[in-house]
Amino acid sequence: MFSELHNIEQIDNPDKCLGIFYDILASNLDKHAPIKEKRIKYDKQPEWLTKEIKEAMLNRDHLHKQKLFNEYKIQRNNTLSMIKK
Repeated sequence: MFSELHNIEQIDNPDKCLGIFYDILASNLDKHAPIKEKRIKYDKQPEWLTKEIKEAMLNRDHLHKQKLFNEYKIQRNNTLSMIKK
């Protein structure tokens, strides 16, 4: 990279220098910090998925992660009944 930057100092045209600098910078950014693509399952969530159901799901998952299985089972059943309604 530094040898490429030394070559820029020898060029008299500032537009050409800037173009080469941008090319060097872009190639290093692509190498060290590439753009990641993220898959989105649904652009629009289903109408039945309300804010309350989402919160119940998060609470259910949190209880499962904390290994509180009795509370988890209760919350799981509550969440499922909310979804069915």
